[in-house]
Amino acid sequence: LVEHAGDALFLHDLEGSFIQVNQQACDVLGYTREELLGLSVSDVETTFGQKRLEQVWGQMVPGTPVTISGVHRRKDGTTFPVEVRLVKFDEAGSPLLLALARDITERTHLEDQILQTQKMQAVGLLAGGVAHDFNNMLSAIMSYVYLATELIPEGDKAIGYLQQVQRAAERAGQLTRRLLAFSRPQMIEPRIIDLSAVVIDIVKMIRPLIGENIELVTIPNETLWTVEADPTQIEQVFVNLAFNARDAMPEGGKLTIETANITIDADYTRLHPDAMVGDHVLLIITDTGTGMSEEVESHAFDPFYTTKEVGKGTGLGLSMCYGIVTQSGGHITLNTALGQGTTIKIYLPRSEGSVKMVPSGDYEDAIPMGSETILLVEDEQMVRSVSTEMLKERGFIVLRASNGEDALRVAHEHGEDIHLLLTDVVMPLMGGWELAKRFKELYPEAGVIYMSGYTGDLNLHQGVLSEVNAFVPKPFTSRELLPKVRAVLDAQRKNPPSPPESRME
Repeated sequence: LVEHAGDALFLHDLEGSFIQVNQQACDVLGYTREELLGLSVSDVETTFGQKRLEQVWGQMVPGTPVTISGVHRRKDGTTFPVEVRLVKFDEAGSPLLLALARDITERTHLEDQILQTQKMQAVGLLAGGVAHDFNNMLSAIMSYVYLATELIPEGDKAIGYLQQVQRAAERAGQLTRRLLAFSRPQMIEPRIIDLSAVVIDIVKMIRPLIGENIELVTIPNETLWTVEADPTQIEQVFVNLAFNARDAMPEGGKLTIETANITIDADYTRLHPDAMVGDHVLLIITDTGTGMSEEVESHAFDPFYTTKEVGKGTGLGLSMCYGIVTQSGGHITLNTALGQGTTIKIYLPRSEGSVKMVPSGDYEDAIPMGSETILLVEDEQMVRSVSTEMLKERGFIVLRASNGEDALRVAHEHGEDIHLLLTDVVMPLMGGWELAKRFKELYPEAGVIYMSGYTGDLNLHQGVLSEVNAFVPKPFTSRELLPKVRAVLDAQRKNPPSPPESRME
């Protein structure tokens, strides 16, 4: 049993000299039995010094097992983590120790993967909360800038200043969208796509942007399975990874983009707990750049972590890629080393059917007018005020509420039809999702539009994705809000609401 045990067994004295070893100990460490018996514990254990080992052994109680973790060194110099179970006993008055050492490389790797996943989730919650408040402020800034611009005579110098404020706010909005892509599932428009076709299209765009000193090679699989994903988000992933590769090859190099079909098995998921068993489409992006150290690699997907100079990177590129791939049901890995380039692999589940698209509306080029009654529910006072101004300016009648409970009170008291509920998602007392369900009991034919800078509520996605133009992401301007308001109202026009009195009896 000892000779054929799956773990390495060592018998040694209190000085650490080996008295007996089994075959597994020889195989794991790469020594012959004769070589190993000529060594001591300190020759193979790298975690503790000889004095520390003797101190541990001396404090042990005979017959009482002790478990410690350590690192063993093979004959070729390579090391691996071990868990050692020690038992001390007396043999004819001479204390001996029996050590059972188990290689825990796979378990350690799995623990690291789980810790990384937990860290990403924790930082994602923080990022989502920050983005929620930030988007509220940006909505107010962008909307008030628009309203101010409308009041200033054409040609006034102040218009140019306000346009610069608008551009800065839009850039800030892009930054928060990256944060949200990392943190929680977002409103997306998935459809069945051919990843090879996306690669071919994106390569045409990035070719002139990565520099002539970089060789760009594409290896698309002509029989690639399809995937279900938002093509715009997938393009963002491509562009971010391509630009990262470009920055890693300042002196030139080779960038290879490849697609393939692959089936993930249970053995792979044991080492990568965030992966799923089944058929996947694989995207491989490889560069011959500077690569990363182990320290940099361990933080590669962390938001705001960057090794680039100030002003040349936000540290959100890879974290955004991680968020997009994860939301699409996929899995992303990174393999790199200093001076040896970087390979990123993205696994996206093979699609099994089609998905319903969310129509984008037909009012992108004009800001429409209206006269209907809208119940606006928003807990942020600035956003509530400026949204009211935008709606009233276009002729709408606006009823306002600061939370869900207040909104239901207004809905009950209002003596005329309410044609549309425009509600924030995240609010105190009652959120927008619960409010919409209860509002529809009073006004079943009315439309509903949700607005939010943080769409973490999965129930919201399931409901909104079945409706036309039913979501407005913050920050927004009147050109983004009003066309959707008009579209939802027009969709309700064929079935006007019945009198509120009859519904409330």
